[in-house]
Amino acid sequence: MDFKDLRKIEFWVSTALYILVVILLISGADARIRNENYYYFLNEKLEYSYFSNYLVPELFRFSILYLSFLAINFCIMPALLKKQNVIANSFLLGGLFLIGGLIFSVCKTYSEAYTLFDYSDLQHAYNRVFFKGYVYSMWSIVIMCAYSLVKAFLGYLSEHKGKNADETVQMKVDIGFGLAFWFVGLLLWISSSSAIELSVCWTLVIFSAIGIVIYSIYTLLPQNSAKEKPFKVYFWQVFFISILLAVPLGLISTLFIWRLEMFFIVFAFHMPTQLIISAPLSWFIYKKRLANRTEIRTLKTELGKSDANLSFLQSQINPHFLFNALNTLFGTALQE
Repeated sequence: MDFKDLRKIEFWVSTALYILVVILLISGADARIRNENYYYFLNEKLEYSYFSNYLVPELFRFSILYLSFLAINFCIMPALLKKQNVIANSFLLGGLFLIGGLIFSVCKTYSEAYTLFDYSDLQHAYNRVFFKGYVYSMWSIVIMCAYSLVKAFLGYLSEHKGKNADETVQMKVDIGFGLAFWFVGLLLWISSSSAIELSVCWTLVIFSAIGIVIYSIYTLLPQNSAKEKPFKVYFWQVFFISILLAVPLGLISTLFIWRLEMFFIVFAFHMPTQLIISAPLSWFIYKKRLANRTEIRTLKTELGKSDANLSFLQSQINPHFLFNALNTLFGTALQE
């Protein structure tokens, strides 16, 4: 399938889903029973309006999600992957996060107004609602960016399938090994009845470590090697990448465990893991494979030279052999 065709399919499928959601929301305007929030409002003895407490907030929420998907998938991420206008697109991504978080938070104050009575004071309630809104915004953006990255990665594999099949196979093996390592570790944490915080940290940190190792071995280190950059340059590159990953990882962790401490716990596990384990491990694996490839190329070169020498000797021997054979036949003919 051509990439342009895929973009068209993505656009029309997302647009059709958005229109379908809007139609379903509008068509249910008179059916209060369909909305479970109605009963929550009723329990708190609050006045409920389908229009202001459900329809409008949901329309805003789905509209922001739809527009964010279009912007991230078709404009921002493709440009970032091509390293075009990196600063401007990064600001756009941050702007989507801020605007989306604000709209999601305001929508929650209407659609989930009954939750405001769960807190001791109104200010604390609003702080909690806005915190959830911005976490939801970050989570949405992370998912959309991850989708774009996976799509770009699969496109890269399909484009290079015939050009460098060995490297593609090796990359798949590395990813599979990393996922197996994560899964085995997760089973050990679960079987040992460890705290859920450890499982969340393990999942997020190991996933980011797998990504950093794969990116380092197949992209970052080859580029540095071509420019003859030392290890310390690579180390600082991994440091800045880890810092950029730490923020979304910490926010994602708060989706599983609603405590702000999780952000700092994940950060405390994430940074040492990437700097002490991922960076040196990637460097060692890349250098080892580079040395093996260099040795193989050297052997192939020497083998090629041996074949060339053998062919040259054969070319020297063959005329003499033919000449001697003809002389033998000629001498035999004279004797007879």
